[in-house]
Amino acid sequence: MKSTMQDAPLLISTILTHGQRVHGDSSVLTVEAGGHRSATFAEVATRAEKLAAALTRLGVQPGDRVGTFCWNNQGHLEAYLAIPSMGAVLHTLNIRLPADQLAYVINHAEDRFIIVDASLIPLLAAVRALYQRPVTGGLSAGARQQRREFFGAVADAFRDVGRIAR
Repeated sequence: MKSTMQDAPLLISTILTHGQRVHGDSSVLTVEAGGHRSATFAEVATRAEKLAAALTRLGVQPGDRVGTFCWNNQGHLEAYLAIPSMGAVLHTLNIRLPADQLAYVINHAEDRFIIVDASLIPLLAAVRALYQRPVTGGLSAGARQQRREFFGAVADAFRDVGRIAR
């Protein structure tokens, strides 16, 4: 008996491939301060694939949590498609949370990487500064070192992602 039940898992990578194939010429518009930016879905998909490759070169592995600290724009869509397509876990961070709550969310999710919109770097820097002081509360020395390495690498790593993904 035939049914409408799909015979493959519903994955972001499948949606991405379908979008490229069927809707490749459709426009993706991002409104910006000086007007708008336009790209086809095929171009967005290609950039998402480049971002996934760049994140892989930076060490993102399947199962790693990757936070996004971005506005709702084309770049965020590319990350939204790239991260789960490569097997990592997408963790969208709320740009409206205060630094202490954002730091808690990042720590609790155990994000290994964060993609940040350039205009939001000062907000994320406040989170980083929050964790430069000694951390107490039962964290092992290894966990404290891992946190220092994580926040220490955020700015450099995502400067590289921006350069590689272009």
